[in-house]
Amino acid sequence: MIKQIRTDQLKPGMYIHDLNCGWMDHPFIYNAFRVRDQATVDKIVSIGIRELYIDTAKGADVREAPTEREVNADLERRLQDIARKQPEKPVVSELKDEAARARRLHGEANKIVRHMMDDIRLGQQIEIDRVEPLVEHMVDSIFRNQDALLPLARLKNHDDYTFEHSVSVCALLVAFGRA
Repeated sequence: MIKQIRTDQLKPGMYIHDLNCGWMDHPFIYNAFRVRDQATVDKIVSIGIRELYIDTAKGADVREAPTEREVNADLERRLQDIARKQPEKPVVSELKDEAARARRLHGEANKIVRHMMDDIRLGQQIEIDRVEPLVEHMVDSIFRNQDALLPLARLKNHDDYTFEHSVSVCALLVAFGRA
């Protein structure tokens, strides 16, 4: 029987049916294999896998773990619940109100991109945590009033083309996705 378990439940002697990730996301030759030692368990945990599927017919069992069928049924139920929900009406703001926010956001985005480019040039690690909230704010701005941020995306300074181009592309792609 195929069951889903958390990686903290994984023990040597279990047979992994599926690592529950893409084949490029793990260092193992196969997605399905017997766990022979604790080092393998530690490696699976260290690469960030949180849940995986085991085959109880080929290895040890976790009695309380849900079966693959139960997991899929729960997922289907949750997706149906999401599909039945009424979409929230987006908050729309006036162009003059959103334009000021959009200008600040555009300036902040250019600063962050410039900082990222410097980090890349110096061989330092990129701080993705700073980018994600910025992209969320850009998405929110375009949903509030797409006419505020898009004109800023078209403004380019010849010297800062690389920096500003990436911010502009982000704004254009969000607007494209919305459409």
